[in-house]
Amino acid sequence: MGVARSTVNQWVNEVSDPLADSIPDIVTALDTLEPSAAQIFLQLYIQRRGPQPNKNLQ
Repeated sequence: MGVARSTVNQWVNEVSDPLADSIPDIVTALDTLEPSAAQIFLQLYIQRRGPQPNKNLQ
């Protein structure tokens, strides 16, 4: 994938998230290893990146 180990380490330790242009490569790699992992990763990534409710609007 051409991603540095230090970058992957940051993802794993939730220091930073993958950039959107990395997601297709990550999903492809996971799908090769374990298709269900690819689906779970994608669902979690989308949830995390989705709109965040504004708690001040109540």
